[in-house]
Amino acid sequence: MGFETVAAITGNIENALKNEGLNVVRKTIDLKGSLPAAMMPLAQVSFKGESFENTFGERPSRAEAAFGLRIIIPERPENQELREEQMWAHRARKALTEEALNAGELASSKPVMKVIFEGFEVESNGGFSRITMEVKARYRE
Repeated sequence: MGFETVAAITGNIENALKNEGLNVVRKTIDLKGSLPAAMMPLAQVSFKGESFENTFGERPSRAEAAFGLRIIIPERPENQELREEQMWAHRARKALTEEALNAGELASSKPVMKVIFEGFEVESNGGFSRITMEVKARYRE
């Protein structure tokens, strides 16, 4: 069940971000070049790994899948940029709920028990603002 669950969670993360209006890509983005304005705002989702819990048969085992999320927006005048960075970070956080990650193929089993955010960071340079965050999904195996 592990691989199929993580693959479905990944798809659900991407769908939740698309529903917020972000253009989602899986490939690595070269920020040294130029990005088409039509792709903005852009989100990149990457799988960072998993940790597993050993339960010794006491209860169903659990795992945490970690994902890196990067949102890229074009730089704006200073007064607009700060608001837009904050807006996209909070929209992404609000969109990635247990319900959103338990959609689609996972709707019947609902294995995702918790979505964990450890914060986000913003970096601005080169004509773009980058919002990066780590998202963990705790799920039953």
